[in-house]
Amino acid sequence: MGALEKSVRLHYMDSMRSVLMMLGVVLHAANVYSVSVHWEISDPESHPFFDAVSGLIHVFRMPAFFIVAGFFAQMTLERYGSRTFLSNRGQRLLVPMITTFVLLNTVQVFILHSAGIVTLADLQHFVVDVLYGEAVEGHLIQHLWFLSVLMQLSIFCVPAGIVLRRLHHTQGVPASTSHSRQLHLCAVILGPMFTVGLTGLSHFFPVLYSGPFVFGTFTPALTLMYLPYFAYGMWLFLNQRALSEFSRFGPMSLWALAMLLALRAVRLRSSDSAMDDVLDAYLMGMTQWFGCHVCFSLFRKFADFPSAAFRYLADASYTVYLFHHLVIVVIAQQLTFWHTSAAVKFCLVTTAALVATLVLHELAIKRSPVLGFLFNGRPFGTISGLTTRRDAVTVPVPVKTGT
Repeated sequence: MGALEKSVRLHYMDSMRSVLMMLGVVLHAANVYSVSVHWEISDPESHPFFDAVSGLIHVFRMPAFFIVAGFFAQMTLERYGSRTFLSNRGQRLLVPMITTFVLLNTVQVFILHSAGIVTLADLQHFVVDVLYGEAVEGHLIQHLWFLSVLMQLSIFCVPAGIVLRRLHHTQGVPASTSHSRQLHLCAVILGPMFTVGLTGLSHFFPVLYSGPFVFGTFTPALTLMYLPYFAYGMWLFLNQRALSEFSRFGPMSLWALAMLLALRAVRLRSSDSAMDDVLDAYLMGMTQWFGCHVCFSLFRKFADFPSAAFRYLADASYTVYLFHHLVIVVIAQQLTFWHTSAAVKFCLVTTAALVATLVLHELAIKRSPVLGFLFNGRPFGTISGLTTRRDAVTVPVPVKTGT
């Protein structure tokens, strides 16, 4: 028997990455109207429901996104090589991050402090004390921490990808689906041990939980927290049977996730002991891994088909991600003076932020080469080293043939 490879399009990957990006709008809008979350702006009208919305999204959104990011990173590395990969990642991540940091995040801080700026002296105080202080303390980075962590993990991807590729060639294709299922279960069950280990290390090396450093661009705990998800995504690209198993839909997975969420909600700490810290860390990690598994399986089951809408949202999601933070602050700040229910305000803020950022993408970012480069890392419709944005999300799948 021989083995050939054919490319299979994974439409649900396009759908999932676009929706995960868009959920940032829902998350931050929910933060405005939550009771316990302290965000950039808080509305007098709040409700515990939005704490639940924020908490639920936190369970799976970023972990799942880093798995997807690791998958795409390994795919791009395999196609184009390390030099082109790092050059592209630096341009696509660092240019929009710096642009947004300087142009949008500073405007947001100014808006939040504009009430106290009347004279030129007030403006000078704002720039020297407030704005500079926010930058040095790492608060000005705001939602851009994701791009910084992704850049760090992209650098990690180059040597790690070589190791994973060699291991893949050494082990060969898994012998059976049951073997892949065992590997998948080991990842989901043992993956949370990394969270436990990180919690334990923090007691011996407090620097892991210190920071942020370098204007908020480096926080050790954040990078280490998402490292296993990113590495797992890289491995899923190389092991298609494991990907198939990880994204296989099953009612038991939904029940397991529901039970884990309920357990986290009702669990009461008996003490501040190290054992309680370990249990909390493992429970959080297990919930996140099952959340990622359910996320992948739901998108594969219900969104694995060609969709022009999802492809468009995938292209526009970067613009939405970069601009939505400022847009939500502006809109939510104006609505604080309107006495109505938190639910109505939440719906208005979410809808307005999505529409505004999509219109901005369509009318400005997509059509201007300069804005496309500043907020996308390259103008739309051009080819610069890589074509990942318009590349098909395809993976090689072994096909047995007779010899």
